[in-house]
Amino acid sequence: MVPKAMVVDAVKFCISSLFNERSLTQYNVLEDPSYIDSSMCVIVQEMCMADTSGVVMTLDPLEGDPFFGMKTIYGACEGAVSGAVQGDMFLIHRETKQIVEREVGTKSQKFGHTPLTHIGNENHFIEGVSEAEQQEYALSDNKAAELFDICMKAEKHFGKPQDMEFVISQGEIVITQSRPITTLS
Repeated sequence: MVPKAMVVDAVKFCISSLFNERSLTQYNVLEDPSYIDSSMCVIVQEMCMADTSGVVMTLDPLEGDPFFGMKTIYGACEGAVSGAVQGDMFLIHRETKQIVEREVGTKSQKFGHTPLTHIGNENHFIEGVSEAEQQEYALSDNKAAELFDICMKAEKHFGKPQDMEFVISQGEIVITQSRPITTLS
């Protein structure tokens, strides 16, 4: 979360990462100088403070089976994406829209965000989750059904099964990322 007064500096920092040592080494600029002509777009959007978040695959990425898979956690999605938090798992049959399997994850911690104070610093925190919350699903069946419908609309819009991330902030589902599943054969 970047305060308004720091947005311009944050965008400059992001663009400058295109030419930091790691990028120049990774793309081997000495052997292929065409990277120097690269450009970058920086999207600035309002930060959603996540009560719940997670990742979705609108189709089984390994077998292509007709299942919609979802991992959900409390707090920001970084915990699920990094694997630091074992989230709840839902499998929903794409045709019947029925939850066919679900499992409560440990969810022993959650990630959150604090206002950025210095460009380049991390601005997240990790806090514990109560034993009682750990035993509950981070997402209700009704919210799971609502998310299913939204994600299937995205799949239809993009014309391919999607790998997506979402947050739920004050009861509202916000899709934060959607891209095609790349592991389908």
